[in-house]
Amino acid sequence: MTWKAVFENPRVTTLTSAQRTPYTERVKPPKYNWVVAIVSLDASNMRRYAPMFFPGWSIEQHRRQALFFYDETKEYEKRWQRAIAAAEKKYGAQGPWVSCGLQDHWPTRTKDRVRSLCRAYQATKDAGHFHEIVGSRKTKATR
Repeated sequence: MTWKAVFENPRVTTLTSAQRTPYTERVKPPKYNWVVAIVSLDASNMRRYAPMFFPGWSIEQHRRQALFFYDETKEYEKRWQRAIAAAEKKYGAQGPWVSCGLQDHWPTRTKDRVRSLCRAYQATKDAGHFHEIVGSRKTKATR
């Protein structure tokens, strides 16, 4: 399964091995008391773990991948904002706000769609940030 199929699926709450992407993998860096996704690490640990998930990648490849994900992020943001605007127009914007810019009284299907676009937007933004950090300067891992 591709990263896009995983990020856009509103029903994915836990990932099977077929749905795993490098961006959803969790690691336990030194001096951490918990496991975190590689996109949630600090910059030095991102650079440390990048070769495990992207073996042989050059700095230029990481930079290109960051640009790709940032372009995807812009597209998802537009789709997400359009979905919110359409739902507000159809169902109204009164009442309490819930996460991802949706209203509690909207139909479940609409809320799932808005959440999935929000999740995809954030996931592509995180992946782009990861590649931007790893591709920002030479380290032992990317030489």
